[in-house]
Amino acid sequence: MTVPEALAGKWFMRPSSTAVVASLLDLRRNCADLPFGHKASRQDKIKLLSRSDIFFRMRSASDGGPFLNPFETKNKHRDQRSILKNWFVPLPDEANLSERLFLGAKGDQGVLVNQEHHYLVFGLEMGQGVGTIYQRLSFLSRHLEQIAPFAVSLEWGYLGPQLACLGTAMRARMVIHLPALSQDADFEALSAALAEEGQELNRFAPSEAYLDAGLFMIGNEVTLGVSEEEVLIKLDESANLLLHYEELAAKAIAASDSGAMDDRVWRALGLLKSSRKMTEQEALGHMLSLRLGIAAGILDATCYPYLNGVFFALSDEILFEVLSDGKDSGAFDAEASRATFLREVFGSVAGHL
Repeated sequence: MTVPEALAGKWFMRPSSTAVVASLLDLRRNCADLPFGHKASRQDKIKLLSRSDIFFRMRSASDGGPFLNPFETKNKHRDQRSILKNWFVPLPDEANLSERLFLGAKGDQGVLVNQEHHYLVFGLEMGQGVGTIYQRLSFLSRHLEQIAPFAVSLEWGYLGPQLACLGTAMRARMVIHLPALSQDADFEALSAALAEEGQELNRFAPSEAYLDAGLFMIGNEVTLGVSEEEVLIKLDESANLLLHYEELAAKAIAASDSGAMDDRVWRALGLLKSSRKMTEQEALGHMLSLRLGIAAGILDATCYPYLNGVFFALSDEILFEVLSDGKDSGAFDAEASRATFLREVFGSVAGHL
């Protein structure tokens, strides 16, 4: 697989050979000297924005920066903003002067200021990497608290406007591709068993086209009474269990009709390598077939290191941000651009593995 020049260096096009598409983690933090949530006045929000702005402009590359306000640079970070908005984080409107996003230079971490919490510190990583994200965000959070102490209770942990975010006030999640397991008759029972362990498993669809793509998000429901380390360990264990069952389910589908599975997988690869126009839904269907082929052992996962990254670049909006070259949106042919992008990505994959 080849990374198109327009996407080289983007956090979502880093190599990853697991069916865990991405990991994300956020820390909700509130200042002890300011009212929470809707009780904060405009003056309170201006105060927080002012001291946050100074803090982030002073960050250096050695301590997690520099952090930028991406709305100040109209033509930069547009693709990262689109991915964050459509996949993970409710970004502030450009016209909303009371909220602000500070985005790390690499696009894989940032801080939202003055939304439901004073600070939503978030990080993203390709593949299975919640532990790596937690290390980065803990470092950033400790430095952020130097502006003003966070609201913390010895009994209840971090405090905020919601009871559901007491304790660690941390949400750790993974987006996992489970096209085979989600068809299994016991999938709902497995989901219920995970819920009993405090892990919530839901279908994940950043847009309507993704509804049948086989993507799911798993993450912790509980933040009170458990440590950060316990949350991360349990999430990793749950993800590994799902990956194991996905492999078994894919092999069972292949065993039931190996000829049909072979044809489906190789046909999908051929279309991704040669089509001249492709809709978002078509592309996602072919990506699903490739994932089944990898899980069933028909394809070699090491030949598809950027498969997960492709998921992020398939929507019309993100394709336009990355590949439009300044064209007006009305003149941008998303289906043709998507097919060109996919030919470039999959064209270097050998016909037989």
